[in-house]
Amino acid sequence: MTSQYSYASEITYPVYSDRPSLHEYDMAHSWEVLFSLVRDRGVEQAGWDNEYQFNGDIEWVETDVFAFYGLRGAEYDIFASSDEDPGELRLYDDYGDVIAFDQGGSYGTDEIVGFTAPYSGWYYISADWKSSGWFGADDMVSLSVFEDLDPGSGAISEADFDDAMTVARLYNAAFDRLPDIQGLNYWIDQYDGGMALVEMAANFYSSAEFHTLYGHPSNGEYVDQLYFNVLGRNADSAGFDFWVTELETGLSRSAALAYFSESEENIQNTSDTLASLTVTDQGVWIF
Repeated sequence: MTSQYSYASEITYPVYSDRPSLHEYDMAHSWEVLFSLVRDRGVEQAGWDNEYQFNGDIEWVETDVFAFYGLRGAEYDIFASSDEDPGELRLYDDYGDVIAFDQGGSYGTDEIVGFTAPYSGWYYISADWKSSGWFGADDMVSLSVFEDLDPGSGAISEADFDDAMTVARLYNAAFDRLPDIQGLNYWIDQYDGGMALVEMAANFYSSAEFHTLYGHPSNGEYVDQLYFNVLGRNADSAGFDFWVTELETGLSRSAALAYFSESEENIQNTSDTLASLTVTDQGVWIF
């Protein structure tokens, strides 16, 4: 083992000079790791903030090298698996030198656990699936990378994430767009502070942007627009009749907007659109 000096972070960290370096070509043609917020709040994942999951058939996997932008002081757990045992899981710095490697996972799985990033910058993972040459055409491989932005503090609660998703869905339902970051965080704070979703919907309904999008429709036209703008489809006759009756017998339009936003159909429809919602270690919600 030798040491490496990072000019970016002005620190020295260990490298394993007895292991082969990563070629510049492999670094240039690596697949970028795009993190998303951890969704499974099991005990074993209590400390993870973000995750990346890759699964594929070895026959169409073009490279087994992945790149991610790590943050100094954050902690990373990396797992590579395959139908057969991969060669050796390695983690490289941006010079292409090995800075961590397989710590003895079970057969078929290699792992690097508890790696603390010594600098903010690019890191490269070699899952080493292809080098063994043991694979058949239908063999499956996978890579999981977990990020803990503030080791020791634990991830945000599931309730916090659910609240943020509720506000983001209402934004998307009201304005047919992703929320701007400043507005999203403002309304999340309001919601966490006790504002009811219907009250928030009333604020959205009274905005100039909302009326530019919806105009000044009749109750029937408003229901048609809710179906089309929120759910992305035309209203079925039973649903149309139900909501028009509700509006004509006292339900506010902002309440109808909130109901549509939190409908099971809209939650499913927006799951991919809002999948990148995450929170920084400063507590700012971003996409």
